[in-house]
Amino acid sequence: METMIRFMARPGFMAREVAGEQILIPLDTGGVRLSNEEHLPSFNGMIRLNGLGLFLWQELKNPRTIDELAAAVEARFDTKGQNIREDIRDFLNTGIQNQLIFMVQGKE
Repeated sequence: METMIRFMARPGFMAREVAGEQILIPLDTGGVRLSNEEHLPSFNGMIRLNGLGLFLWQELKNPRTIDELAAAVEARFDTKGQNIREDIRDFLNTGIQNQLIFMVQGKE
């Protein structure tokens, strides 16, 4: 069995449209416990998302690989001629750096 890296959004956020923009609003982000039993700090702020970012965030409610995310994006959006995997990696990297997206290992 091959080990695969999957990504998952940090729980405790709600997506809402505010003044015509898609915003992630923290509801209860203080209860996240890491595998080493440490708790992440609460997140106090709002995050503005474009259409692709909102779609990816919604997909990441369940663990997904980059391949799964790319297939979902390609099924939903016209991506012809675009390097969608690079956009996905950028989104994931930004989310990981800001402790909003986690890497989850799983068996295939």
